Amino acid sequence: VDEKQQMQNDFLDKVLDLLPTECRTLLKHFYWNHKPMDEIASILGMRNADSAKSKKFKCMKKAKDIGNMLIKCGEFTEDEIRAAVERISLKELIKEETFYAENGISMAALDVDEDTE
Repeated sequence: VDEKQQMQNDFLDKVLDLLPTECRTLLKHFYWNHKPMDEIASILGMRNADSAKSKKFKCMKKAKDIGNMLIKCGEFTEDEIRAAVERISLKELIKEETFYAENGISMAALDVDEDTE
């Protein structure tokens, strides 16, 4: 692992360490263990996959807030954090595209007119 990659890993580890346990568990199951939302909901005792998705959204916001806090304390530079966040976003995009491809779903069918959101 090169120095830049190690800094990104250190940043992600620090963010995860500072997250509440439920968020840390949810994000690890989703990003590292690639578990589906319905299974994560069951593990965490939530009602359904939609509850888990909502919680994941809130946890990602907390993670971003923690990242901003780490920038303000000077522990990590903004470039290091940006690179780490981009890596997480790319992993999520690849996972979604793989799911759609495996299930024969056209990405064009998922496009939503921004005016209707």
